[in-house]
Amino acid sequence: MAEVEAARATSATGRQFGASLVELVIGLAVAGILLQAAAPSFVRWRQLRRLHLAGWSLVMAGVGLRAAAAADGRTRAIVFDLDPEPGWLLAVDGDGDGVRRADLQAGVDRGLRPRTVISKRFAGVEIGLPPGRRGINGRAVDDGTVLGRSDILSFGPSGGASTGTVYLRNRFGDAVAVRVYGPTGRLALWEIRQSQTSWARVW
Repeated sequence: MAEVEAARATSATGRQFGASLVELVIGLAVAGILLQAAAPSFVRWRQLRRLHLAGWSLVMAGVGLRAAAAADGRTRAIVFDLDPEPGWLLAVDGDGDGVRRADLQAGVDRGLRPRTVISKRFAGVEIGLPPGRRGINGRAVDDGTVLGRSDILSFGPSGGASTGTVYLRNRFGDAVAVRVYGPTGRLALWEIRQSQTSWARVW
């Protein structure tokens, strides 16, 4: 009798294990389908977040440089370069004539921290506008920076700055713009998403 009961128990355990295994396989299949469906949305969200982080990084750098220039009377600047790797350098004037590329190369003006390489710090973000997209004022933009020929955004001791706009984009067609209003040195952050037709001010 004891042997019969033991056999029944073993059989029931085997059926439970079999059912559990089938349920596990079905659960994993459903989870895989859901992950596959959600993956593109997650990638897009991550790229949009990196684009915003890059824009805010520039805004906060500008705010800090403006305050520092007013505090000690020395011009600060964000120096943009597209080659060899697009990015920017925060710099301070060393001889009273503003931040200049020649002075940076000569060591007269100096960088305040290592150069920011966009592809390394904000993967998937580039300087420029998505193809076919126009700037905030409706004009075409060639290389993503509207700062004059020097591509330097300067903040002077009086609180003013050079007027200009820098555009950043991701591969999904979203873009942000960091704009500086020269006389006051104030900064603004604008955004336009791939599905939108007009720019909106974020900050």
